[in-house]
Amino acid sequence: MDIEYGDVSTDVPVRAIANGAIILSRYASGYGGVIVIKHEINNQSFVALYGHLDPEQMLPEGTDVELGQKIGILGDGHTHETDGARKHLHFSIMPYNSQDKLDIRGYVNTEEDLSKWIDPLIFFN
Repeated sequence: MDIEYGDVSTDVPVRAIANGAIILSRYASGYGGVIVIKHEINNQSFVALYGHLDPEQMLPEGTDVELGQKIGILGDGHTHETDGARKHLHFSIMPYNSQDKLDIRGYVNTEEDLSKWIDPLIFFN
């Protein structure tokens, strides 16, 4: 899911959708700054990916976060902070199994790969 902020010139804080632990916080090709948080929601493990953040403003790996806590700010559009992308938040959720390899691809080529991701809106209706 992409959430657009191209018309916003001020800093946009990015907040955790639930309590959890940051398991990845780094610069990644295609995102600029990216954070992945492991969340426990309804007794199930999920990872949420928050992409296109300013790498200099992100919380580090290993940080425990609470619902609504600021984890970073969006990067400026068309800069290194967003890997050249427009100013927007790329957000996605996927079931988490610690034995599986963490897949942070924002876009996938097959329906099978896409079926692994969850529509974030089901958590917020």
